[in-house]
Amino acid sequence: MIKVHAVMCTYNGAKTLRRALDSLLNIEIPKGMEMKIYLEDDGSTDDTVGIYKEYAEKDKRMELILHKENHRVAKKALPIFETIGEIVKKSGEEDFLFILDADDEYKPEFLIKMIQFMERYQLDMAACGSDFIYHDTNQEVGKRLFPLKILVEGEDFSKYFSQYHQFMRTVWAKLYRTSTLRNCDFTEAGKHFYGFDTMFAIEVYDQLKNFGILDESLHKYYIFQESTSYIWTDKRAQSDVVLHKRYLQFLENHNAVTEENINYLFKVYGGALVETTRMLVNAQLDEKSKLEVIIDIFSHEYTKELLKGPIARGEAFQKSINQLKDWILTIESKGREIDQKKVEALQALRCELNYVLYGLSSELLLKFPQTTMQVMKDAKQALPVFYEESEKVDFPEELLEEYLFLGQRLAAAKEDNDTYIYFSKLLIEYWIANNKKEMAKKAADEFLQILPDDSDFISVKQRCASC
Repeated sequence: MIKVHAVMCTYNGAKTLRRALDSLLNIEIPKGMEMKIYLEDDGSTDDTVGIYKEYAEKDKRMELILHKENHRVAKKALPIFETIGEIVKKSGEEDFLFILDADDEYKPEFLIKMIQFMERYQLDMAACGSDFIYHDTNQEVGKRLFPLKILVEGEDFSKYFSQYHQFMRTVWAKLYRTSTLRNCDFTEAGKHFYGFDTMFAIEVYDQLKNFGILDESLHKYYIFQESTSYIWTDKRAQSDVVLHKRYLQFLENHNAVTEENINYLFKVYGGALVETTRMLVNAQLDEKSKLEVIIDIFSHEYTKELLKGPIARGEAFQKSINQLKDWILTIESKGREIDQKKVEALQALRCELNYVLYGLSSELLLKFPQTTMQVMKDAKQALPVFYEESEKVDFPEELLEEYLFLGQRLAAAKEDNDTYIYFSKLLIEYWIANNKKEMAKKAADEFLQILPDDSDFISVKQRCASC
């Protein structure tokens, strides 16, 4: 007899578990088939296991798979993928498999409609739509639903990528043939706390000869603010990069690397970064750690490529960048190290620098992080900060010219004429000492038009003329 294998894995899901289990028991089974239910617990500390046992005692189709320790505590891969691997090995050629989160539901007609769809078109996998519901209010706030049935095969993997991509991001709301899953390697997916479901889905899609998307919503997804999707983890930013790389690999595997598809992927990546950085700023992390994450994110080759294109100039992305910039500027000075991190973060963000800082090297700005921060806030007030930092900073001879330029510009921003002239004279002397006499003479001539009796500028002109 053909079996349908239902798999659930949860950790501390007792609050919603009964609803999910009831939905499994209410699913209508097609004639000539039977359903086997695998209930896996990932080391829960609430009443999850008790609820599992209560249901399993009443329904012999349920098999319990219990782990004493959570996989993160045990430093192991997410256990559901090993479970699925074992199920697939033992399954029949005509068997099916689906996955349900412990806080979601399937509608009773899910199996009948999905199997009819798959059998009619001989599909390796089928996806359906989902209702999105706020858990707290039980209010439906949207749907993920395709307006028409879609069948994908061969060149369609490339042609319709931007349309079916949204269905590649999750493991639920899908029905798989177990014969297709036998070719999958879920090792990489099991390593990721955030994004594991997308890694699983991409691996499956990579093995498909064809698939379809049914134009009906047969699944309910409940939105929880405490879900891992909305909570910062130290692997969140890394997952964005890993998933982008895996998507690129998927396109290569299906001869789908087109300008349109690459641009679409960068749009997805940009959207992920907006969400990731929003969560980062609100996370319970020290400021230094947050700055280091920002530097890592925006120094990555994928992000640098993104910043070159039109997506980075979009309203949503620019808003996110400006919010990050504003947050960085509000961080109080807590020592030189964090000040330097602030400068590095601003540079990584490619923020539009104040005119005072244009053309100055990263090396100099990192030597004067407090000055740089003050310039970004209010350049008119930066000169005293510059003086204070200058007393503490040692910098190589090759940065002296930039240093003098910075002093000159800060004086101009403050409209301090005497200080501006002071730094200009030092800069001219530097040029003379470094065989840049034409630059020195030109600058002296310009100042003599304003200050014809200034002895220092007269001396510079005479020295340059005698050379």
